[in-house]
Amino acid sequence: MMLTFLNLNGQTMQYIKTKAEVRGSIIEPVDSQIHNKPVYDTYFILVEGNVYKGQSPITVFTTDEKGRVFFEVPVGIYCIVEKDRSKFFVRQRNTIKEKWDNRCLRKKWQKPLITIKVKNMDPIEISFENIPFDPNDPDCKKILVN
Repeated sequence: MMLTFLNLNGQTMQYIKTKAEVRGSIIEPVDSQIHNKPVYDTYFILVEGNVYKGQSPITVFTTDEKGRVFFEVPVGIYCIVEKDRSKFFVRQRNTIKEKWDNRCLRKKWQKPLITIKVKNMDPIEISFENIPFDPNDPDCKKILVN
């Protein structure tokens, strides 16, 4: 009887989930805010934490032809950024004609496309617009008038 219990217990342990499924879609705006199109065949990275600091990716994933994504992660906080985002923040140099606010640029570089909080093994649905980091973001630049 005891042997049977241990055998059943061992079989049950094989089915305990250790990761949550994350599914969703990624879109990008087209001409107007009303129309969007799927971001297809595009690579993104998933890193640990709620801001990007150049961490090594946990996984790299790509969207399918309809902009859909799927991956699995354990409990934790993660963020997604575009794959080509630089691993290190690069300061912009001021010139005679323009002055950069590098604090502003750094905050935008650190801001992920989306943050995912995994609290349990329940499936998670995500959806977001792909608005990648722009190292020449005009919001962080002043044009100097001579």
